[in-house]
Amino acid sequence: MPLIILFWQMIILTIKEVSLMQYSDILSIIAIIVSCLTLVIEFYIGKRTISVSLYQRVTEMFFSINEPFFSNPEMRPYFYENLECENVDGEDYNRLVVTSEMILDTFEWIQHDIQSSKAEDKTSWENYMMHIFNNSPIMRKLHSKHPEWHPCFDKLLQRENIYE
Repeated sequence: MPLIILFWQMIILTIKEVSLMQYSDILSIIAIIVSCLTLVIEFYIGKRTISVSLYQRVTEMFFSINEPFFSNPEMRPYFYENLECENVDGEDYNRLVVTSEMILDTFEWIQHDIQSSKAEDKTSWENYMMHIFNNSPIMRKLHSKHPEWHPCFDKLLQRENIYE
């Protein structure tokens, strides 16, 4: 018990020796330290929030890619199995072109958004996009006519050396 009393007496003596100006300096330093810690915590919370938001947005885009195949499963081979659409005409051909445009537009946004993702996520998405592109003659044909419509995705194709 006497040790605790001695400790408190030392603190009280120290406090008595500190002038009012030194108190304000100490409080200012404490305020700066607390502000810096708060800033660091906010930075990491914001970074995490952006990451979660990005993942959610890209996942929603992925579901939008697959939506046409739920209502028209006969279109899937033109995008996943390298099936040519030479014998397709009229409304069915237009549906394939519109779906190709939508998927290329979605790939453009995914490619744009994933630049800040973790390396393994970025690689997975790029592999998926390349698989679809390599297995869809109609997408390759549409992209070769208008590569300027999808500049981010086009950079991926250039990096992968994929051009017709």
